[in-house]
Amino acid sequence: MLVGQRCMACHGIVLVAAGVAPDLRTSPMVLDAAAFKQVVQQGVLTANGMPSFKELRALDIEAIRQYIRREAAFLRLKGS
Repeated sequence: MLVGQRCMACHGIVLVAAGVAPDLRTSPMVLDAAAFKQVVQQGVLTANGMPSFKELRALDIEAIRQYIRREAAFLRLKGS
């Protein structure tokens, strides 16, 4: 799973902030596909410690974004 390979080390299990990086479930960045791609693939936040994953295909990036959006929806349903 790409999220496990690329995101969870810094962003935590099920993307709950691990103390190193923000909780992606509450990030407005995942609502905008183009902005998300700029962060994940093009590295616009490397100065903030976010690595870029230039090797990821557009389909992979969108799959990661949709996974994060599902986790965010689940968070809202739980009322947390």
